[in-house]
Amino acid sequence: MDTKISILFYGRKADNLLPIYLRVTLQGRRLELSTHRYISPER
Repeated sequence: MDTKISILFYGRKADNLLPIYLRVTLQGRRLELSTHRYISPER
């Protein structure tokens, strides 16, 4: 049986700094977590 995993980091829209979130997908099941880190929208 093959196991498929996908990991994605993304920023959600905000006012000043974008919060960075992590999405892990394992065999079609998703888990989304906040990394408690922020980045400027220009980056």
